Amino acid sequence: MLYGIAGRYRQVMELATEGVHARARTGSSLDQSEVLRNAAVVTITIDARFTDGLELARQAHALCVDGTNRHQLMHATWPVLAALYHLGRWDELWPVLDEHVAAFGHEPAIGCQFVRDGPVIGATVATQTGDLDRADRLAALVGDPLADLDSASAWQARLALAAGSPHVARQISQGKAREGRLYGPQHALSLLESLVALRDWDAVGHELPNARSNLAGNALLGPHCDRAEGLIHAEAGQPDAARRALRRALDGFDRLQVPLEAARTREVLATVEPAQTAEPLTEAARVTYRRLGVTGSAHQRPGVQS
Repeated sequence: MLYGIAGRYRQVMELATEGVHARARTGSSLDQSEVLRNAAVVTITIDARFTDGLELARQAHALCVDGTNRHQLMHATWPVLAALYHLGRWDELWPVLDEHVAAFGHEPAIGCQFVRDGPVIGATVATQTGDLDRADRLAALVGDPLADLDSASAWQARLALAAGSPHVARQISQGKAREGRLYGPQHALSLLESLVALRDWDAVGHELPNARSNLAGNALLGPHCDRAEGLIHAEAGQPDAARRALRRALDGFDRLQVPLEAARTREVLATVEPAQTAEPLTEAARVTYRRLGVTGSAHQRPGVQS
């Protein structure tokens, strides 16, 4: 915890790994679940190794499925939901979400972000797949983030972005993005994306150095920063520089196995590529959207107004 507060992210990862190796000596199954859950969380949020994080999260979840400790169960379902979201394995997400929401109904401890963000992750997917009634029901479980900005999470900012409210996402994240700790780099990403969605290119350029300085605490920021840089170049009429930055972004999203963001980047890259290379990029993006079930404005290109 202290390493996280100090922004010493490598030490956070090392401690989590040591805990996993030593978990057989930690006693109860719930204690072992918490060790695995913590390792899963930082593997997902710091290193963006979503497949590895999912494996750890599944192990944590398996140790607390008897339901005797609902709060711990929701701690374990959070990294499963987060990893499945990023990996685009949304069909697998809903049964886990149902389990989380059922436990939430008995213990709606919204002061804990792991508890609160389960329904928020579900609402984000439901919004992006056009199931707005479901999204509204899930979001209503945790309330309006603007009513308690101090505790509003980066996932609540992501939901605001998905719902087409980048100004809300900016309000949630603009202060926290500079606070370091474990959550600061997560908010740095949602703040950057909110500024891109608002097409405030001066603000995007101003924010990029801060976002890049948070890379050690959130590897997913790398391709997001490259994409934002590419959009600035495209807006300035510099297609060559835009292509270079956007290709770096695409390589990063593909390497991290984040299909939704890769598809959105392919669409942007297609706008600055010659026609013969643009069409395959656009078609590949469409294939991803169809597989995910993404509809309408949910797959609008970053920084492009409808």
